[in-house]
Amino acid sequence: MFPFSRYRVNGSSMEPNFKDGDYVIAFSYIFNKPNVGDVIVFKKEKLLLIKRIQKLENSNTIATGDNSKARFTVNKKDILGKVIFKI
Repeated sequence: MFPFSRYRVNGSSMEPNFKDGDYVIAFSYIFNKPNVGDVIVFKKEKLLLIKRIQKLENSNTIATGDNSKARFTVNKKDILGKVIFKI
């Protein structure tokens, strides 16, 4: 993965901050570590998801949508990057 990648938001779980169809730029966590409150892009099965970190645990991260109560347990190796801005 390059240090920066572009992803498209699909769905409403991150509204009002990120809307369906928005594009975001994510920066790889090569040089730093995830923090609570970061918006991340991660792999979950065959999907790419964009969610906000709620809690950090040993090798897992708990993430949720801003507009959703669904919780995802994400292995840190599946995190592709931190969303740094919307385009």
